Amino acid sequence: MEVILHYLAWTLILLVYAAILGGLIGIIYHLIAMGITPIMTGIPFLQTDANELIPILEEIKISPNMLMVDLGCGDGQLISDISKKTPLKTLGCEVNPLLVWRGRFLNWIFRRKNTSIFKAKIEEFHDWKDADITFIFLYPPAIAKLEDYFRDHLKKGSYLISRAFPLSEEWKNKLVKEFPGKQFPYFLYKI
Repeated sequence: MEVILHYLAWTLILLVYAAILGGLIGIIYHLIAMGITPIMTGIPFLQTDANELIPILEEIKISPNMLMVDLGCGDGQLISDISKKTPLKTLGCEVNPLLVWRGRFLNWIFRRKNTSIFKAKIEEFHDWKDADITFIFLYPPAIAKLEDYFRDHLKKGSYLISRAFPLSEEWKNKLVKEFPGKQFPYFLYKI
């Protein structure tokens, strides 16, 4: 009986230590993902509800061979949800290695086939140039830095969806529609 109590005590101690360590790892992860990365990159880490994008995608009239790219995808939750709810193939680009690792791990665990996440700066990520739909949720200074890239590299006839912030005035003639959102509006542009 004493041996069993001894093992139970040590098991309990190990479980407490594991919980503390797991909690610390979670805190560090969230500090980096939600605190440091947005300050360094100009990209907020806030989840976008895929259900808010569905009416926008219906407006576009998507087809199975289309590619959607999320620039600054975080852990890839949006592109994962979109690939489950639509026939789109999805790619994500993220600079934060912790978010990339988490997204790839979740893709592996849940066997997500139509979505991939790449660790890269947006300017260095070349796969988005083939996108039929590009999604961004960036602060205005980051959008301003990328507008030249959009002009030079987005393919003709493709769509750009910006959450919360519109592109500059020179893009006004490409604005198809503004959609309301629960927290922020969405701006749909046709290139």
